[in-house]
Amino acid sequence: MVNTVITPTGIAPLSILTSTDHPTSQQYFQYAQLSHFLKGEPHLLRGTRAHTKYETYCTTHSLQIKHLSIFYRLLNTINLTPPPPFTAAWETELGITIPVGTWHKIFIYAHTTSISTAVRESTYKRISRWHYSPAKVHAIFPTAPDTCWRCGQPKGTTAHIWWLCPAIQTYWRGLGGLIKAITGHQLPQSPETFLFLVHTTHIPNLQRKLVNHLLTAANMLIPLKWKSTRAPSVREWIQKVEFIRTMEELDASYSNKYTTYTLTWQPWLTYLGNRAT
Repeated sequence: MVNTVITPTGIAPLSILTSTDHPTSQQYFQYAQLSHFLKGEPHLLRGTRAHTKYETYCTTHSLQIKHLSIFYRLLNTINLTPPPPFTAAWETELGITIPVGTWHKIFIYAHTTSISTAVRESTYKRISRWHYSPAKVHAIFPTAPDTCWRCGQPKGTTAHIWWLCPAIQTYWRGLGGLIKAITGHQLPQSPETFLFLVHTTHIPNLQRKLVNHLLTAANMLIPLKWKSTRAPSVREWIQKVEFIRTMEELDASYSNKYTTYTLTWQPWLTYLGNRAT
């Protein structure tokens, strides 16, 4: 097919690619799209791009059984694109190492974390270190202090504000206890889990979704207290979780997934009921 479209002189004329002497308007449009794409990828016209492992396999192997297994192994050997520079900044400040594959999973979850655009935006900003920490402001304006506004300790890096500050550590420990009471799962007290939702212990799918929503709500509150001397409160966390739950309920009603929504959020609703009594 490729050899039919691309000739030694360029893109083959539409009259050769179609089986009719009178191409339809749709065929003209599709040909224009294809031409535009190929003109933007000159290496395809020259035939100079190296074949991927998948393409090499398809062009050098005859049909045989177990294609899915073979393709799965090929996909697992693909080199992932290096993550953005801000991932290295997180690792340096937190003193941890997160594999490239795990960063890609973090990015995928950031995109699928919630139906709410506000929740996704908050997640994007946290991961990409969008907020200006005292240390970052000090690097731009040397007269500005680089100390943490909560504990007064230097140096108020992004990692310090989100995780290392003693005041925020108390906040995270309290949230960890609440999450255990709600879901029955004790989360490891690590930035990988609390900031990036990387779970190193097995949690069933629906319960993991709830845990992730609870952690996401907790993370969303930190920028709202960005220059405050105190950490967010449990009451504020409950309000933020309820915001996320409401968005998820609306989406479940619209997409006919109310059963899954109910199973996911039942532990949280039970917690609220017990708290009210």
